[in-house]
Amino acid sequence: MRALGVLSQAYEVVCVCKQGSPFSLELTRAGYRVVSVARLWAAHGPAALLNPFRVLRSFLRVVRYLPVAVYTNTGPGHKHGVRLARLLRVPSIVHVHTLLAPCRRDRFLLSRADAVLVNSAATQRTLPTGVGSRIVHNSIPAMTKGVPVLKQEFGVEQCLAVTHVGTLTEQKGWEEFIHAAVVIRRDVPDVVFFAVGEAKPEEKAYEALLRAEVRRCGLSNVFFFTGFRREMQDVYASADVLLFPTRVEGFGLVIVEAFVAGVAVVSTRSGGPEDVIEDGVSGFLCEVGDVPAMASCVTMLLTDVAVRRRVVNAARARARVMFGEDVYAEALRAVFATVIGPRGPRSSGDRNSLATE
Repeated sequence: MRALGVLSQAYEVVCVCKQGSPFSLELTRAGYRVVSVARLWAAHGPAALLNPFRVLRSFLRVVRYLPVAVYTNTGPGHKHGVRLARLLRVPSIVHVHTLLAPCRRDRFLLSRADAVLVNSAATQRTLPTGVGSRIVHNSIPAMTKGVPVLKQEFGVEQCLAVTHVGTLTEQKGWEEFIHAAVVIRRDVPDVVFFAVGEAKPEEKAYEALLRAEVRRCGLSNVFFFTGFRREMQDVYASADVLLFPTRVEGFGLVIVEAFVAGVAVVSTRSGGPEDVIEDGVSGFLCEVGDVPAMASCVTMLLTDVAVRRRVVNAARARARVMFGEDVYAEALRAVFATVIGPRGPRSSGDRNSLATE
């Protein structure tokens, strides 16, 4: 969505999405023009042979906007985005936000994109051999000062708080978070822990296991599952330290959010966090699964206010320099200028850049 905001300053953005997808509804509410090409996504295999007009109809819905490029993010859409650009005979730009598993089809399609962007060095390393790319880190907008809603809600206003934010999946290192909490409590008895996030329907059994582990570890009175929270500034206002013990991560946007909100961070050498955190300066990095090291870093930040203040100040400065919206916008504009040509502010009658889901 941030990329579309940048592109809309120079182009009229037309978003090509599957009909009724959550993303298409969100884009419509945000005021973007959305073109539904549901039949294009279904137009392969026997169905396409039975009704070839599906492909033509979807193609005509898009071509009438006279696109100058196709911009697409990884996911099911990037495959269609590259193909669509080749059909339209315009450049394609693919932005990779996730770690890619080895896939011959990805190598084939990405090698045909005119530009490939990645959100971290870790993501870059997962690209197929021979695919060139440029790192464009994710950004977040300025964050307003939040209210410590979680501390108020759970009646722990006087306690220090360690927070983890993420989907309740094994990848995010929730078991390590729980076991680190046990160690931290030994040295910091007035600390509580917030687990901010929810499990997908297929992960509900894993959530039940986590809750059982919290009870087994004797943390029931100090460990709180908050569920999904939309107002992240309020989440960080209730946090003194963010512990993000992820096992593998393409970027780690919650780390940047914590930087901007003034929360000290401890994370792992799991890929993306190594791009975000300068170890020992703007935060601390531990080996994946090293619970004692994580607990030690968190304990130091909780008990040494001077160290915590120094880390927070360095993190805020790093966020401004590396992950600010202006930095992101300039990098994205530079890529489009290289692929399409320089472009000033958009005026009426401009041709369009396309975004595909």
